[in-house]
Amino acid sequence: MIKRKPIFGVIIACSSIASANEPMLEFEAGYVVNGQSELQPSGLAVCDGKMVFVSDKHENEIYQLTLDQEGVATAETWKTIADIPEPPKQKFEWWMEIKRFLAELFGFSGGADWEGIACDDKGNVFLASEYYFSVLKIDASGKKEWLVDNLYKKGYEEGLFQKDNAYVEGVTANDGGLLLAAEREPRGFVSVNDGSMTFYVQPGPQLSAESLPYDFTGLDIYHQKIIVLERNHYKVCEISKEYGENMCYTFKDIAMSLEWGYKTGKYGLAEGLAVVGDSLWIIVDNNGDTRKANPDDTRSTILKFKNPF
Repeated sequence: MIKRKPIFGVIIACSSIASANEPMLEFEAGYVVNGQSELQPSGLAVCDGKMVFVSDKHENEIYQLTLDQEGVATAETWKTIADIPEPPKQKFEWWMEIKRFLAELFGFSGGADWEGIACDDKGNVFLASEYYFSVLKIDASGKKEWLVDNLYKKGYEEGLFQKDNAYVEGVTANDGGLLLAAEREPRGFVSVNDGSMTFYVQPGPQLSAESLPYDFTGLDIYHQKIIVLERNHYKVCEISKEYGENMCYTFKDIAMSLEWGYKTGKYGLAEGLAVVGDSLWIIVDNNGDTRKANPDDTRSTILKFKNPF
């Protein structure tokens, strides 16, 4: 069943894009990520007191970060994801079926492509798969099951998933169910509760004056507030239950600084968001780009800010 209504009890009115005068997030620390090669962090969460993330090129691993006093975060395997069950069948458009068939045939794509991770207080872990358009639940015993059926067709008909490789980019969970973020052009949300889906499609302009897509690449829930990461515009925004509007903070000064920036193009690189206690964490997928501080350094980074929410 498909519904159009407020998500998680939140009246969302983020059609107006926040101004360029957002306050800055207060930077506290940054860390380069060691321990694994070719990491492309794509989702971040705090599970059972541990900072964990997924990499969209590493289907069978969930990583844990250990931070030290020297500005290094060491990535080690937290959980191994073996015996992934067959994902739900999707009803794709005909052109999408052909594209996926050819991409898989020639090895250009395929696999889960994890883009988000969340957990709950029962020990369940939820992984959002962009390629399979579903969420894999791993319970405390290790049992695995897919939770979302036919997301592509229903979302496409509602106006989401119109751009190639711009699909599910975040997941969070609470007692009310799951909330998924759709990436861009248009961006939006999908709320999943007991088999029913509620869709919200972002109205208004899809590109900024700089021709950058307005996007969502990270998602978390903090004290019942939806907090989103907007990669291309270097912002973290609260979608407020009380006011039905975005309350945004920028981290552009840090993300583009000599110490923490990358030699890259015009697009942002932040992929994962975790909001816990007094801290707000952002993890960067640098796609192999080198750091401004060291042209030989291709490591990812994770940035810690004071939580303003």
